Amino acid sequence: MRELKLLLKVEFKHILNSLSFENIKKSKSKGKSIAFAVLIVFSVTMLMFYAVMYSFMMGSAFEKINALELLPALMMSACCLTTLFTTIYKVKGTLFGFNDYDLLMSLPIKTSTVVFSRILILYSLNFFFCIFLMLPASGVYIYYARPELSFYAGFILTFLLIPMVPIVAASVIGIIIHLAAARFKHKNAVNLFVTLSVFVMVMFFSLNQKNFIVNMADIGQSLMNRINRYYPLAKMYTDGVCKSDIASLIAFIAISVSVITAFSFVVGKKFKVLNALAAAVRTVSDYKLSSLNVSSPFMALYKRELKRYFSSVIYVLNTGVGFLLFTMASAALIFTGKDNLEQISGIPGLADIIIKAGPIALSVFIVLSCTTACAVSLEGKNLWIIKSMPIEIKTIFLSKLAVNLTLSIPAILINSSVFSYIFHLGFGQAVLMYLVPAAYAVYTALMGLAVNLAYPNFTWSAEVTVIKQSAAVILAMIFGMLSVAVPLIILFKFDSVDSKALIYITFFMLVIINSVLYRYLMNKGVKTFNHF
Repeated sequence: MRELKLLLKVEFKHILNSLSFENIKKSKSKGKSIAFAVLIVFSVTMLMFYAVMYSFMMGSAFEKINALELLPALMMSACCLTTLFTTIYKVKGTLFGFNDYDLLMSLPIKTSTVVFSRILILYSLNFFFCIFLMLPASGVYIYYARPELSFYAGFILTFLLIPMVPIVAASVIGIIIHLAAARFKHKNAVNLFVTLSVFVMVMFFSLNQKNFIVNMADIGQSLMNRINRYYPLAKMYTDGVCKSDIASLIAFIAISVSVITAFSFVVGKKFKVLNALAAAVRTVSDYKLSSLNVSSPFMALYKRELKRYFSSVIYVLNTGVGFLLFTMASAALIFTGKDNLEQISGIPGLADIIIKAGPIALSVFIVLSCTTACAVSLEGKNLWIIKSMPIEIKTIFLSKLAVNLTLSIPAILINSSVFSYIFHLGFGQAVLMYLVPAAYAVYTALMGLAVNLAYPNFTWSAEVTVIKQSAAVILAMIFGMLSVAVPLIILFKFDSVDSKALIYITFFMLVIINSVLYRYLMNKGVKTFNHF
C-alpha cells in the first residue's frame, strides 16, 4: 500500500506540474497566477452551468412522458461512451509504453502494484466525466422525481463504479489496436487509421443518439430499449438506482468490480509481455544505402515536426478533432442537403446561423485544433538537442507554426468550398468563408505557441500529460473558444448589429492580433525560449 501511494503521488505530481502551478507561483507577476485561476474557475463553472441546463431540458421532456428514469440512464450511458473513446488512445502511454517504464520496473516494487497504479491513473483521468455529467443529471432528477432514500444510497454506491467497465473495454480495444499495429511496417499509420475509424463510428452513434433525444417525446420507451441494447449495464443501473431493485443494484456493483479486478489480474500477469510487444519495432532486412536528400533548415525542422505529430495518436486525436468534425459536417451536408441539416443536427435555425454568421461559426472547428499549445513542451528532456543546433529560434517557431497551418488551411479550402456551394453563397460571402477561418487558423497557431512558451512543461513522463492536461492546452482552448464566442454572442444577442460588418471587424481584429502575436514570438518569445 505504501508503494502504491508513492507511485500515485509521483504521477499526480507530474499531472499538477503540467498545469504549471509551480511555475505560476514562482512567477514575478502574481497577476498571471490570478488570471489563470480565474479562467479555470470560469471554465469549470460554465461547463457545470451548461450541463445543468441541458439536464433540465431533458428532465422537463422526460417528465412529460412519465419517464424520468431515462435522465440518469442516458447521462450514465453518455459518461460511459465518453470514457470508452477517450481511454482507447490513452492506453499506450498510460497503462503501457510509458516513458518511465524501465525506471519503475527496476525499483523494488511488485509488478501488480505498478499495474494497479496505472489503472487508477486511467480511472482518475476519466472520473471527471462522471462528475460533469452525472452530478447535474442526478440533481435535476431529484428535483423532478423527489425519489426515496434508496435512490441516494444506490447513487452513492454506484457513482464511483460507473467508469470501470468502459475503462476495461477501452483498454482491451486499445491494447488490441496497438498490438495489431505493431505487426505492420508503418505501425503508427495503422494505429492512427484504426483509432480514427473508431472515433468516426463513435461520433456517428452519438449524432444518431442526439436525434433520438430531440424526438424523445415520441419514442420515450424505445430510447431506453436502444440504450439497454447497446449497454445492458444501463438497465441494471436504472433499475437498481431509480427503481430500487436490489438485485439489479448488486448485479451492477458485482459486474463492475469483477470486471476491473479480473482485468487487473490478467494485465498484471502479462504486463511485461505487453510492454515488450508495445515497444517492438519492425525491422527491414534488405536495407540499402541510397542517396541522401538535403533540405533547408526550415524544411528539415518542418519534416521533423510533422513526423512527430503523426507519430502520436494522442496528439493527432486531441488536436485534429476539429478538422475531422469539420470534414464530417461537410460530408453530411453533401449527402443530406441543407434542408435536412436542422433535423439531423438537432439545432433549430442552423441553416440561418450559417448564412448569417457562417465564417465565424465554421471557425469553431478551427480553434478546436491547436497543435502548437504543446509543441514546445513535447521537446521534453531533449530540448537541449534542438537548442544546440546552429538554427535560429525563429526557424524553430516557424516550423511548429507550419504544422498547424498545414492541417488547417487544406481543411478550410475543402470544407468552406462545400458550405459555400451547398448554401449558394455570393462571391463576397464565399470569400469571407475562406478568409475568416484562415485568420482564425493563424491566430490559433500563434496564440498556442505563445501560451506554451509562457507555461511550458519539460518534466512529463507521459505525453498525454502535456497534450491533454497542461495549462497551455487548457488556456489555448479557452482563448480560442472565447475568440469565436464573443462575436457570435454579439451577433445573435443584438439584432441591430449588421452581420456582414461584424464579420469584417472580426477579420481585421484578427489580422491585428496576429501581427502583434507574431512580433511577440519573434522578439520576446525567442528570448523566453533561450532561457529554458
